[in-house]
Amino acid sequence: MIVRQTPNALKIFFALRGSIIPKIYPQILLVTILSTFITIIQHWLPNSFPYYGMATFTLLGIALSLFLGFRNNASYQRWWEARGLWGQLVYDSRSLTRQVLSL
Repeated sequence: MIVRQTPNALKIFFALRGSIIPKIYPQILLVTILSTFITIIQHWLPNSFPYYGMATFTLLGIALSLFLGFRNNASYQRWWEARGLWGQLVYDSRSLTRQVLSL
């Protein structure tokens, strides 16, 4: 019997082999640098960017959540219909095979 050492949670959390992190690392680094740059500019030059109230983002967030909710529901319905059709196809093919073998 092969006995291997069990890795601890920290080693599993920072494992890069088989992870998606090396592939998305450049994008994460770019977004981090860009957001840090914008934050520094906004801190030193307060009127450099236009001010948008929270109501704008609230309304956009509500509209986006409703849109994504309906889209997710439609996607799930399509998946469920395809699952039912696939099950019917399996059932019909088994019945056909049974009838051919009995013939």
